[in-house]
Amino acid sequence: EPPVLGSASLGSALLEGEKPVSGELSPFSPSERALVSKCIDAIEHRAAYLEEKGLTKRNFVFGVCNSLFVAWSLGALPQHFWIIYLFEVAVLFPIRWHHMVNAKPLKEHLYWLDFCWIANFCGVTALFLLFTCPNIDDGMRRRAFSVAWGVGNGPLLLATGVLGNALLFHDADNTASVLIHLFPSLVMFVLGWRHETVHAAWPHTFRIDYLDSLDPWKDIYLHAAMAYWGWWVCYTLWLLTCAMKAPRRGYDTIFHANMRGAVGDKICKATGRKKEDQAQRAADNDFTTADAVLYTLGHAVGSNIGILVSLLCFINEWVHISIIGLMAYQTVSNAASRYTFYMLRSYSHAIRKELGIPLNRRGSALGMLPS
Repeated sequence: EPPVLGSASLGSALLEGEKPVSGELSPFSPSERALVSKCIDAIEHRAAYLEEKGLTKRNFVFGVCNSLFVAWSLGALPQHFWIIYLFEVAVLFPIRWHHMVNAKPLKEHLYWLDFCWIANFCGVTALFLLFTCPNIDDGMRRRAFSVAWGVGNGPLLLATGVLGNALLFHDADNTASVLIHLFPSLVMFVLGWRHETVHAAWPHTFRIDYLDSLDPWKDIYLHAAMAYWGWWVCYTLWLLTCAMKAPRRGYDTIFHANMRGAVGDKICKATGRKKEDQAQRAADNDFTTADAVLYTLGHAVGSNIGILVSLLCFINEWVHISIIGLMAYQTVSNAASRYTFYMLRSYSHAIRKELGIPLNRRGSALGMLPS
């Protein structure tokens, strides 16, 4: 009877260098021994890769506890939730920065010039100023609130789903992405729909007594759009004049990262570029000025549509909480898909890659491997 590849006795014999005693199955042949050794190496390399990416017990425990703490804080301490946001920023932003500057083959800290990061930096600065300078003019407070509402409940909130953010408990980088896209809307939900509770706890910091007089179009949409276009002009000029060749100097940008992925495929299809040409440009990080213009224009269209969604959040509390809930569910669903892959398919993928077996072929393809 031929040896069974998954036999426990044969596996022990292989790993310990022993031969089965008389009456047991035949030992592995040299080619089978080499094959199983390659499979074990592939599994161990995959496990080491996941651990390097943060999939450890310590990180997982921290991520779960942090998520439970945030959920509890939102329900039990809504008047102090803005402090929870600042605390999360103080912890996760330095970790994300460390990973960005040490990223290989291209450093990633130019990502922080993207709109979502700039919006969060401005939000953190605004909260700090409100806390330290309680005598800020009411007109400035009103405009700042309008911008924060339009941006936080519009482009940032929708980006949670559009960009496929995943609440991976072990992964600080993915958690930071959820933070910059989802948390601003949670803060604004509390400031908008629970403003009396917030004002009672922080009477000198938050004086939000102008909600009933805000005009959704003239105040929220106009001010949020002006803030966005101010960033857009600066970013587009920087991208076209300085950043197109940034990868050659060892730096990645959000533009180049997106052009190497699904966004680049869509622009390739829209412009009629051949897939082979797009693949070569992605490999070389060599994109055209037209690509950059189309990218920034698409970003502008999507962001301004997002600001429109923020008006729905301003009109009705239940619409607001429903959109937030949908985006939060999306992060959990994406994370569940990722963990399912880690546990059920990642190791078989690693083995198939090592042995050159296509992903859509069954294990019978082993019979075609050379001995």
